[in-house]
Amino acid sequence: RGPVELSASAYRTDVQNDIFLFPYDDASAPSGSTIDGYFANLAKTRRAGLELAARTVFRRLSLHATYARTRATFQVDGIEIFSIREEMGGENEVERGDRLPLIPDQTASFGGSLGLELGLAARYTGERVLRGDEANDEPPLGGYWVAEARAAYAAAGWELSVLVRNLLDASYVGFGTFNLNQGAGSVL
Repeated sequence: RGPVELSASAYRTDVQNDIFLFPYDDASAPSGSTIDGYFANLAKTRRAGLELAARTVFRRLSLHATYARTRATFQVDGIEIFSIREEMGGENEVERGDRLPLIPDQTASFGGSLGLELGLAARYTGERVLRGDEANDEPPLGGYWVAEARAAYAAAGWELSVLVRNLLDASYVGFGTFNLNQGAGSVL
């Protein structure tokens, strides 16, 4: 209404035959492989969530914000997913409702621009389960914030822009897995 735009969406997607890496049993394992598993289909996974967005323009000032909450889960019980953690005595048995790895539980961003398209924004990425910990036994990767800056100039149908994605040079972990470090031969 007026200079404000609001949007919302909710979704639920049930996926059949998602592809995952399953461990070989000792009798069927091939020799010489660096990964002790095979790819196959998993009967059922689900992604459900909510996305919200708002935008307003007042003269030369434009502001925006977004938020998303996602619940990505396994929808099967008692399935063993391959993980190098098993070599350390751990298990990776999936139960219905365990979170899928590396899909953030929350994301958010907000920012604005003024005049010649000078803008600042911030982006949040929430916790993610590590790849190889489909059983959700280990602490997840922490959420993090990143600041962004943008400058743009448009004329005669052309636009010149500069975007700095990590303005404050923040350190964060963007990916995590249990795997062999083939160069050092150790488990990470």
